Amino acid sequence: MSSMVIGYGLESMNHAGKAIDEMGMSEEYQAMVRKGTGLGDLHRAWMSIPT
Repeated sequence: MSSMVIGYGLESMNHAGKAIDEMGMSEEYQAMVRKGTGLGDLHRAWMSIPT
């Protein structure tokens, strides 16, 4: 596989901040990121929040 797209749906910027803080800083997520570094490189990331 040469690429992967993962979509996240968020309700607002406040919701995005809370989700990133809670999920992104968890030990489980950090372990997954460390494991993922052996699989490939992140070239791009973006977030879309409806207004």
